[in-house]
Amino acid sequence: MATKVPCVRHGVVGTNDSSLVQLLRTAAPRVSLELGMDLSLAVSSVTRYDDSVWVIWTDDASRARCSAILDETWRALGATSTVLHLIPSDEPYDYEEDVMH
Repeated sequence: MATKVPCVRHGVVGTNDSSLVQLLRTAAPRVSLELGMDLSLAVSSVTRYDDSVWVIWTDDASRARCSAILDETWRALGATSTVLHLIPSDEPYDYEEDVMH
């Protein structure tokens, strides 16, 4: 991958989660071969939180094209936890109302 994607375990600053690094290293060649994309340019970050994986995509088009490959790769690595695919939004929200409830 051309650039480094942040891979962290939630709540531990500066920690690279080896399972997430392995996920990206394994999925990147397949994304490149099958879709002609650089996975590192499509993913903003990958976080492990309460045994689920949160993938933050740069945009919805990248998520739509690549998310199935990441899901399949995660399962192929022996993981059983959920992969949550998220995209950034510029929509305003009320933190208390939208996030806490």
